[in-house]
Amino acid sequence: MKQHSEMWLTADLDASVERCVDALAAMGANSVSSNAEGDGQRVVGHLPTSLLRNRFAADVTVDLSQVDHLVRAAVLIDQFGNKHGDLPSTLRKHLADITAPVVPAAQQAAVSNATVDALPKRVRKHTTGHISDAERILFFLEGTQHQTLVALVDRVVIMKPGFMANATGGCRVTTIHYSEMTGIQVNTGHLMGVLQVTSPSYPAVRADYWTSANKATKAGVDSATVAPNCIPIAKKQVTKWEPQLERLRQLIAEAHAPVKVTTPALVSSPPSAADRLKQLAELRDDGIISAEDFDAKKTQLLQEL
Repeated sequence: MKQHSEMWLTADLDASVERCVDALAAMGANSVSSNAEGDGQRVVGHLPTSLLRNRFAADVTVDLSQVDHLVRAAVLIDQFGNKHGDLPSTLRKHLADITAPVVPAAQQAAVSNATVDALPKRVRKHTTGHISDAERILFFLEGTQHQTLVALVDRVVIMKPGFMANATGGCRVTTIHYSEMTGIQVNTGHLMGVLQVTSPSYPAVRADYWTSANKATKAGVDSATVAPNCIPIAKKQVTKWEPQLERLRQLIAEAHAPVKVTTPALVSSPPSAADRLKQLAELRDDGIISAEDFDAKKTQLLQEL
């Protein structure tokens, strides 16, 4: 299984690379290395089974890119099994003293490192006609059954491949623009949960994650695995996704913000020649300028007419 997370670091790019290398080494990773990746740097390492309490081995990839005075660290945990343990939080603890607690929305919006190729394989092959290769992917959230929410600049695309979504051999794809959304809901049970995007077209429903596949057709929108606006998730993902969920809320709020209409400032027209002559005459009568100066200026103004 793959898990994506994100953190922001206050050190510069080179220092952040060194710290990530040291952090993975401190976690017990082997084959740790760094190399250039586009405009940024990539750090990779392998965590063997012996270090993960007999769970599963894991490959860790951290893509780092400079954004103004901060560094964005996009973390991918590829673990050979169905448990991720606490690897993301452990890495975060090792980088705690250079982790930015809050990232301005403007900086988050400026980041555009994700491409269609970064999406899970099960949904990537179904993006044609829904997400172009040139579009900016702000982030994506992969739930259970490879069901994925992809956040673009102007909309989200919810992709639900396979049998559990009643799309055997294909993919159920739903596009909802931020301007159409009324909000997002996250509901959790003991272990599982549901991320739900609401809009007038897709109002909130009681989505039952536990509806079995053979009842999904009858369940319809009451099944989180079938409902077009829902993503079934593991409960532990909610905390890890909080930065992305907050960004999603910001995108919805920005789409509904009233448009500010600015009225151009009135530009006063320059005084006419007659007005300027009248002012000069007052200066002459008050003795501020001489009669000769008045006559010379009067001649100049008359020539400009």
